[in-house]
Amino acid sequence: MHRQGGGISALSGCAIKGNISVAGERIYHMPGQRHYNETVVNSAKGERWFCSQWQAWWAGWRKSKV
Repeated sequence: MHRQGGGISALSGCAIKGNISVAGERIYHMPGQRHYNETVVNSAKGERWFCSQWQAWWAGWRKSKV
C-alpha cells in the first residue's frame, strides 16, 4: 500500500478516488476520467479509495459526471 495526498491506495487495483466536494457531495472518480489525475484523496476530510464502482455506490458515493 502507498500513501497519496493523505489517503491510502492499495496497489492491487483500488484506484477509484472518493472525493468530497466543497458542497459536501460524495463523488468518485474513475481512472481515465477528466479530473482523475488532479483529484487528491484526503482521508482527514473523510475522502477514501474504492476497489470497485459497486463498493463506492454502496457506500453512498456517486460517479463523477465528467
